[in-house]
Amino acid sequence: MTAPRHGPLIANLVAQLAFGLLAMTICIPSMQEWGAIFGSSQAAVQLTFSGYVVAYGGLQLLYGPLSDRLGRKKILLLGIALGGLGSLLAALAGDLLMLTAARVLQGAGCAAGMVVGRAMVQDLFDGPERTRVMAYIGMRHGPGPAAAPPSSAGSCMCAWAGRPTSCC
Repeated sequence: MTAPRHGPLIANLVAQLAFGLLAMTICIPSMQEWGAIFGSSQAAVQLTFSGYVVAYGGLQLLYGPLSDRLGRKKILLLGIALGGLGSLLAALAGDLLMLTAARVLQGAGCAAGMVVGRAMVQDLFDGPERTRVMAYIGMRHGPGPAAAPPSSAGSCMCAWAGRPTSCC
C-alpha cells in the first residue's frame, strides 16, 4: 500500500496519540496561578498534573489487553467519552479537588488513544511499512507537548473565561 492512500488513517492515528499529550501539557502555563485562585498550595495544584499522568500511564496497561479482547473501536470510544467528560468537568470545576478528579478522569480517557493508536499500527501495517508509519507518527506527535505551553492556549482561555479551569 502506498503512503498517500493511508493519509487520513495516519492523520487519525497521529491525532489519537497526540491528544493525550496535548491535554496533559496545555494547562501548564496557567498552573502557577491556580494556588492563589483556589487558595491552595502549589503542591496541591501540582496534584492535578500528577493525577493526570498516573491515570494516563497506569490505564495504558489496562487498555492494551482490553482492546485485544473487546476490540479497538470500543476501547477508543470509551476513552474518547471519558476524556471528553473529564475535560468538561475540568472546565466546570469550582475547586481544586474537583479539578484534580476531573484531570484524573481526563487522563484515564486519553490513555486509550495512545494504546489503541499504537495497536492499530501493529494491526494494519507489516514489515518496513509498519516501521515507517510508527516513525512518522512519532515524528509528528513528538513536538505536540512542547508546542502546547508556548502556544499559551491554556493561559489565553483562562484569561478569556476568567477562571483557571477552562484550560483543561
